Amino acid sequence: IKGDPIEAYDEGESYVLDFWATWCGPCIASIPHINELQQKHKDNKVNVIGVAIWPSPSMTPTAEFVESQGDRMDYRIATDIDG
Repeated sequence: IKGDPIEAYDEGESYVLDFWATWCGPCIASIPHINELQQKHKDNKVNVIGVAIWPSPSMTPTAEFVESQGDRMDYRIATDIDG
C-alpha cells in the first residue's frame, strides 16, 4: 500500500513487522513510536513494515487510513487480509 515492495530479504538488513488494524486503538496509538523507530534507524539498514490485518466491514479501509496519516506513517505498509 505504501513504500517500495521488498522483493527479497537482504543479508545484513533487519526487518521489523508491526501487525496492526485500523480499528485497533492500541495499534493506532503505537504509530508515532513505529514511525520514530523507522526514522531513527533507516540509515542502519532497518526496514519497518506495518502489516494491516483482520479488516472488518465497519472499519476505515486501510489504504484510506494510511493516506490520511501522510508522513505520520513514513514506513512501508502492506496488507494481509487473507490470513
